[in-house]
This record gives sequence, structure tokens and C-alpha cells, in this order.
Amino acid sequence: MKKLALGLSLLAMGAVAWAAAFQDDLPTVAVADVKAVEKLSQAGAVAGPLAANTNLISVNFSMAGAKAGDAQLEGLKPLAEQLFWLNLGGTAVTDAGLKQLAVLKNLRRLHLEKTGVGDDGAAALGGLAELRYLNLYGTKVTDKGLGAIAGLKKLENLYLWQTSVTDAGAAELQKALPKLKINRGIEPAAIKPPETPPAEKAINAKCPVKGEPVDAAVTFTYKGQVIGFC
Repeated sequence: MKKLALGLSLLAMGAVAWAAAFQDDLPTVAVADVKAVEKLSQAGAVAGPLAANTNLISVNFSMAGAKAGDAQLEGLKPLAEQLFWLNLGGTAVTDAGLKQLAVLKNLRRLHLEKTGVGDDGAAALGGLAELRYLNLYGTKVTDKGLGAIAGLKKLENLYLWQTSVTDAGAAELQKALPKLKINRGIEPAAIKPPETPPAEKAINAKCPVKGEPVDAAVTFTYKGQVIGFC
């Protein structure tokens, strides 16, 4: 129980911190239906106010895991105006269920990581005009599903780790949304240190001091000429 309480506290703190970043850009909405919020909590979600001085709310089903699915999404409809942050990561939601999210006109942040969502599900998100953050890590989304995402003009961060999106697909999306930060979990190639240019060849074959063959690694440049020593 202590671990669960700690987890809930951290989730709540994260929501408040994220909301603070949008402090000057939070929409003004009516008070949320208290009974609707309670029903979501009974269905296994962590649901409540996003932050102080706002009627916006966050709903997190990630801790319910596979026990949460399309049926639970029905409970979001009465909160279509107030829902700002929705976490469905690790749940059993499907492409069909995501069609119910179309009414969430103020949704800014959506987690769908580690779900069975695919291209049809991504297409269902095309109407979320206010979305700024979308996590599709570990989903079945391919290049085809990026078509609808290209229409999300306010999207700022997109996570595509472990999906079937290709370099070409990501590049095409980047063209459509130049300011979008696309994270595919690909580490940039290690930067190699510049190679040391090969030493110039000495002009002499014998050491001017001892008369022995010169060592290519022991040289001295004098007036633009490389002198070799043994």
C-alpha cells in the first residue's frame, strides 16, 4: 500500500509540474462533474484536479494495467471539456476505443505507450487539435499512421520508440511539422575523434647526429622541412 501511495503522489506531482509549464496557456473551463470523476476512480483510474486554480483534470489508467480498456473510456465523455492529461500507457485499449477520444477538445498530453494501438488508432487522434505531447512507444504504429499525426499542428513532442515507423516516415512527418521533436530512441552514432594526420616524411635517410637510419616517429621541422633523427 505504501508503494501504491507513493506512486500516486509522484503521478500527481508530475501532473502539477507539467501544468505549471503551461500556466499562461491553460484554457478556462467549467467545473468538472464530480460524480464522473468518482466513477473513473472506481474504475481504477487516478483522477483529479490537474493543479490549483484550474478546473482542468488529469486521468491516469496506467496503474490499472490490462484491467483498463475500451469500456473504461466511456467514462471520459462527461469530462470532455476538462480533460487535459490522459495516461493510458500499458492498458488494454484498442484502436476502436480511441475513437471515443475525439470529444476531448482540450487534451494536451496523451500516453499510449505499451498498448496494442496501431495505425487506425493513430488516425482516430487526428481531431485532437490541442495535443502537444503524444507517446506511442511500443505500439504497432507504422508510417501509415503518421498521416493523421501530421495534422496535429500544435504537437511538440512525439515518442516512437520500438514502433515500425521508418526513417523515411519520420522524415516525412518532420517536413510537415518542422518544430516537432520526434524521439525514436535511436542513439546518435558515436562521434569519432579526428584522426591524427600522418607525419610528413623526413627529407633525410640518415640521422645527422649519429649517421644511423632515421626513426619516422622522431622528427623536427625546421624552416618548413622535416628533419629525421635516429
